[in-house]
Amino acid sequence: AVANRALPDRALLGGFALVLLAAAAATSRLRVAPPASPRPLARDAVARLVLAGLGVGVLTGVFGVGGGFLIVPALVVVLGLPTAQAMTTSLVVIALTSTVALGAHTGGGGPDWLAVAPLAALAAAGAAAGARVAGRLSPGVLRAAFSVLVVVVATGLGAAAVAPSL
Repeated sequence: AVANRALPDRALLGGFALVLLAAAAATSRLRVAPPASPRPLARDAVARLVLAGLGVGVLTGVFGVGGGFLIVPALVVVLGLPTAQAMTTSLVVIALTSTVALGAHTGGGGPDWLAVAPLAALAAAGAAAGARVAGRLSPGVLRAAFSVLVVVVATGLGAAAVAPSL
């Protein structure tokens, strides 16, 4: 959060666009077939988990995001969780991380509650609908659609970062 306040808007947009592109590339290449149940953590897996957790935390603080597009692959690859369990686990991690990040960011002013309420309600409705749709699609289709969506968003952010009017 401290780095967020120190960086210019263009740097934040451009940096986030790069993070999104890296996440899209990693997601599209992810072909891990996780075991049916979580495997015990090996010593090197604990170190990777610590690094992944710190990395996601830094990205959450700097960019104000870090959700499932970073946490789910880390849980699948590092811990060997099945994708469905990694998704639900990531939601708990996101809630905790978001709470800490909110506290760190409120020094610059609190949230716009008139925007929060309808956005949160619509996001909750979208999440419920998305969960129903996701249950009907193959993981490969979901992964490809997610990667395309992330590339589109990254392209828009990258364009905004270099636009002369920003």
